[in-house]
Amino acid sequence: MELRNYFIKDLPPRQRQYEAIRAVAFNEGTIEDIAARFRYTPQTLRMVINRLVRNKLQLFPDIKRGPKGRRISSETEKMVIQLRREEMLNSREITEELHQSHIAIGVRTVGKDTG
Repeated sequence: MELRNYFIKDLPPRQRQYEAIRAVAFNEGTIEDIAARFRYTPQTLRMVINRLVRNKLQLFPDIKRGPKGRRISSETEKMVIQLRREEMLNSREITEELHQSHIAIGVRTVGKDTG
């Protein structure tokens, strides 16, 4: 396969939009030629460019990262705190106790969420 084909064939939709818009921006041919190369109609390609210019299209949406929220229920957290404070158990012992009560939780989660 030609190296060029990696940038034209079987692209995910967002990547195909990006490549087509980039080709127009850098005058790599007429709208008609570029549209055909990326399997768009000229009208669709013009619409995509128009949406991008008017901030109606975000080619690279922001991906939110960071805390995903609670890892364990508040009830389980209370049990962990109680086992740690009253019975002086470490994370591994707390995990074993909770497993006996049919509560699936990992040692690292016990240490992280309730440390």
